[in-house]
This record gives sequence, C-alpha cells and structure tokens, in this order.
Amino acid sequence: ITPALDQGLSVQISDPTLRSPTGLNVPGGQFPLVLVRLTRTATGEAWDGALYYSTAAHPEASTFFGKPTPATPPAVGETVTLVYDMARQTVGAPDWIQSNIDQIRLDIEDKAGGAFVIRQVAIAENPQSATLPAADPLPSAKP
Repeated sequence: ITPALDQGLSVQISDPTLRSPTGLNVPGGQFPLVLVRLTRTATGEAWDGALYYSTAAHPEASTFFGKPTPATPPAVGETVTLVYDMARQTVGAPDWIQSNIDQIRLDIEDKAGGAFVIRQVAIAENPQSATLPAADPLPSAKP
C-alpha cells in the first residue's frame, strides 16, 4: 500500500485488505453507511468487496460483515463508489446498528492480482432518514 500518484492509496498486494485505525468509536445506529470510492487498476482473480468490523464485544469475524452495492467488481480503469448499508448488513444484523464500531477492514480481493487506488472511505449517516422527505418512487418498467 503506497500513496497513489494522483490521489489516494495504491493497493497492490496478495489478498488486498485495508484496515482503519482502531478507536473509531462510531455509533453504528447513527452512521450506518460506509462509502468506499475506488478505481480498479488491474484485474484480479477473485473480487470480494466485504467490509468487516470490530466492536468492544467482538473482533473482526466472518459472522459480522457487509457487502457493497453495486456487488459486481469494477472494470479496470473504472472508478466506483461502493455503498455498504450496514443497517442491512449481509451477515450479523443488527449488530452494526446496535454497536459502537471500533475498526473497519475492507477486503477487496480474495486472491492475488487485483490492484486498486482507494480514493475515499467515509462512514456516514443515511440521507434517507425519517427527517427527510420521502423520495418519489421510481417509474415501473413497461413491456
């Protein structure tokens, strides 16, 4: 992991993962979204995209993680923003929203070969909270 030439972190390791510092103390119920903006710079063997986390009650574990939207791997040269809605985490719900998050770990690939530039990682409130007006429904597709 090194600084990227233009901006961000260049991640080029076998089974690339990225951990935040410990001691985040993020109230998961207030901040259920994790946003990761990245650019794929080389094709890998096995896209993962899982987001693991630890709390005072448990370490990182396969029983507590989320997967992003979109779930498909980005193409080489493509910059995407992965959205992890941890209020609807893949495994272990509703732990995130009931906990203070100590650390997060992004597992980008499961095998060697992939390379990425991580441009931004943010833990955020959900803009669709009850205090905001409801969005108009999407139009339905017609045959």
